[in-house]
Amino acid sequence: MSYSDNFFTNARGPLHRIQFATSPRPLAGAGDPRHVTDPLLAAGWKDHSVLGYPHVLLESPYGVHLILEPATLSPYDAWWQVHPMDGGWHARFGGNTPVEIVAGFTDALIRPSQAGTADMWNVLTSRQWTPYEDRWEQGMASPDGLARVYQRPEHPSWTAEVARAWESGRRDVYWQAHFGQRTPAYLLLGFVTALSDPAPLCRGKGAGVGSSTQTEARLTGKQLVEAHQERLRAAKAAARRLRRATTTALPPPNAPADTIGAARKHNR
Repeated sequence: MSYSDNFFTNARGPLHRIQFATSPRPLAGAGDPRHVTDPLLAAGWKDHSVLGYPHVLLESPYGVHLILEPATLSPYDAWWQVHPMDGGWHARFGGNTPVEIVAGFTDALIRPSQAGTADMWNVLTSRQWTPYEDRWEQGMASPDGLARVYQRPEHPSWTAEVARAWESGRRDVYWQAHFGQRTPAYLLLGFVTALSDPAPLCRGKGAGVGSSTQTEARLTGKQLVEAHQERLRAAKAAARRLRRATTTALPPPNAPADTIGAARKHNR
């Protein structure tokens, strides 16, 4: 049995559940982690997980580690962690982060990085996200106000947060993601592209968090399985292209994402 077979036969897999279109996507709930891990394995990442222990450790041929370690359901706990062995950058995602949004980041790891790739601010602007700035931070906010991507002047790293705002000014946080200052720009671009996508996500009934809504999906379980198989084929093809593009070194990243000055430019 291959690593992908369980996706199709597991009792909680898509073939055995009625699918519901869950929106908005940041509130769809975690989803199936194999959406993230199976393509990495198909691309040649090694699995160093310990059998019988709730901990996943994958390693790329270029020395990048992915760790999935369930913790409490606090929105501030990092279930997913991604970083190279030299520690030059890091990314962390809370347990309620939809796997499709995590995969926006991890899928980019198995594709050759593209010089001159689109700026993440332009992607957010094209999807009607708006710039904001206050005394603590500045960044971009989604049209519904649920999601934000921001920096703080004293911390040039990036944070993404999905939360409900109260009239008192308090925010009820559903999940957060954090990215170190030196996180390559093309990886952040993959993340914000997946985060800001307006399309709903397929989930089982009752899977969403917060004020999410569900309607019966047009996609069948069989179609979701076929889409997953296509993801694995695409991952294998991307891995072949990546091997041709590089030898032993980590694919040279684009320059780190623009600092807080980039956000300031959009606020003008």
